[in-house]
Amino acid sequence: MCSFILLISTTAISAEALNEANRWIRSRGPDQTHLQQWQEGPLHMAAVHNLLDISGSAVQQPVHRQPGRVLLFNGEIYSPSDGHTPDTEVLYEQLLNGRLEPFLQAAHGEYAIASLDLSQQRLQLFTDLIGTKPLAYGWTPGQLAIASYPAALNSLGLTEIHDVAPNSRVDLPLDNLLTLQLHEQRLHKLDLRQDATSLQAWNEAFLQSVAERAGHFNSQVFVPLSAGYDSGAICCALNQLGVPYVTATVGDSENLQIIRQRVAINRRASCTHHHWLPAVSDDTAAQLSSWLQQQLGTVRYSHLDDTRTEPIALHDDAGAVGLAVLCKAMRELGFNTLLSGSGADEIVSDYGHGGRKLFEHSEFGGQFPEQLEGFFPWRKFYGDSQRSYLRKDEMVAGLFGIEGRYPFLDRQLIQAFLRLSPALKNARYKHCIASFLEAHNYPYEAGVKTGFYAVQTHFNLLQRLKRKAKHWLKRAQPS
Repeated sequence: MCSFILLISTTAISAEALNEANRWIRSRGPDQTHLQQWQEGPLHMAAVHNLLDISGSAVQQPVHRQPGRVLLFNGEIYSPSDGHTPDTEVLYEQLLNGRLEPFLQAAHGEYAIASLDLSQQRLQLFTDLIGTKPLAYGWTPGQLAIASYPAALNSLGLTEIHDVAPNSRVDLPLDNLLTLQLHEQRLHKLDLRQDATSLQAWNEAFLQSVAERAGHFNSQVFVPLSAGYDSGAICCALNQLGVPYVTATVGDSENLQIIRQRVAINRRASCTHHHWLPAVSDDTAAQLSSWLQQQLGTVRYSHLDDTRTEPIALHDDAGAVGLAVLCKAMRELGFNTLLSGSGADEIVSDYGHGGRKLFEHSEFGGQFPEQLEGFFPWRKFYGDSQRSYLRKDEMVAGLFGIEGRYPFLDRQLIQAFLRLSPALKNARYKHCIASFLEAHNYPYEAGVKTGFYAVQTHFNLLQRLKRKAKHWLKRAQPS
């Protein structure tokens, strides 16, 4: 996990303004901050990069070893990788060779990349298939900037600010900064045939995804362990792979029997310790909520259900507060990598099964059609709660300098799921994950969507009551 800002201007750039903007993203890179300013032709340029050094190499960014060729990178490239050359070095070499885009189309990774080539008068932005790492661009006449968070662009006074979409290559021409021009296209194309009648390819891709994310350079891995499908599958995979890791649970609101069974199984395999953290009080939750708002601003989720008159703010989400509790404790213990189950609900189940919605914001109740053409991408695949919960994981973990990695959002694994026949997709709730757990005798509660609650129930109830009150008050107003 890293963060960066790149500002390109027709006038001189204030280092003080850049440092102030960096306040919003600095926590994502606790190991090193580097600011560089330079001028090439009529353009003034400045970049600041904050590094979380998991590789141990501390590659200084922006990488600017040849005039007019600049690279800024946040994320991980899992393959191709020799396990020795830092990802940033690999990417810069591809940039110099003019092969960056085809390299990324073939690579496995989670990334947000900015590539500047002044010989082409072009800034290119790249995001992985699901857009796991945050990236935004902003413009005002005479200035163009990119940053990990929109708040940094707001701080710089830019007016037209947009998130970079998932699975994108965005071209931003630099020959006229008085107008904003961009060209955007998909970086990856997926095969929508549903012709796989076995789960074998999915199982193999899942194990590979977990192995790549857990074993990349000097990762000190922890898994938030609940009684649910997704965290259980990640732990089960780590056990099969023999990769050392630890688990952590906050509170005791779930099926404690299953959690205890899992802890025992994990400890007999490659899990070295389980940390059971107490749930926090209402007062502590409120203080953490206020702190999150101070650090991140008011960040709105991008999905709604029928009880909400407006998107919930991230700092009001008990899940975000709970993640802050977890990440604070694990960072203090020296861990730098979180393996998250985010995305499984959006890709595999749509928060439902057989057309029955388990949550109101489900789109189609998990009933996949006979043909994906015209149906794909469904709303949650790229957007909706996919964007909301990735934003939560990235921003909250980022406050503690923890790298978020997402095994269920691996491109090869997603492709393997899309290729499954409709019968396999629809056989039961999260059929591919359930089958993986059963194949390895790993306990789970069938047909139940669950997750840990780190905050005592009054805080969760208070947030729900506030949202329902707003909803009914709005409905009661005369039209």
